[in-house]
Amino acid sequence: MRNSSGVPPHEPWGRKHNSCKRDLGNGSEAPTTRARLAIRRAEESPHDENAAAELIFEYLQWADAVMKRENIVFPGSFDLESVKAGLGRYRPPAGKLLIAELDGNPIGVGAMRSLGDNVVEVKRMYVRPDARGLHAGSSILDALITEARGMKARVVRLDSAWFMTQAQSLYRSRGFVERGPYEGTEIPPSLHHRWNFFEKKL
Repeated sequence: MRNSSGVPPHEPWGRKHNSCKRDLGNGSEAPTTRARLAIRRAEESPHDENAAAELIFEYLQWADAVMKRENIVFPGSFDLESVKAGLGRYRPPAGKLLIAELDGNPIGVGAMRSLGDNVVEVKRMYVRPDARGLHAGSSILDALITEARGMKARVVRLDSAWFMTQAQSLYRSRGFVERGPYEGTEIPPSLHHRWNFFEKKL
């Protein structure tokens, strides 16, 4: 049974099993264990809000550190509490907030907000470094695209800093194409030349 967005009710998106092998140091590997990756909507609960805020905060800290190494300072400031306070922009009906879990532990996040006129924007996609390689990022993006269709969006847009090359390859693999800066972007004009902007028509 499916709801109006085409997503089975109460069913996480992108659910899959990923095989993980451990090297025993003698040329052999330990028996394969299975890790369950699940992508689900964040609930309006302290647990999910804390998990999402912490993941987004980690993402912002990482990006800020990379930019500062090149003497680039993104305008404004952020802390964990301000990130948590800003989660409302990614809540229905004008937004979506998803959490990726590995064996029930939060390891990634993805968000989306409306830009109006049936256009939505992907924001804050992040997977913790020790969980990369399990296709969590692609599962989050696929789930956000599904959500966009459920919101009757016609276009999905996003921005990506110059150093996020792996993410840009993922976007292209899902049919996103480069375009110029768009109305509603949070990237200041002074940094447009260091950013890539993408969109995908649904």
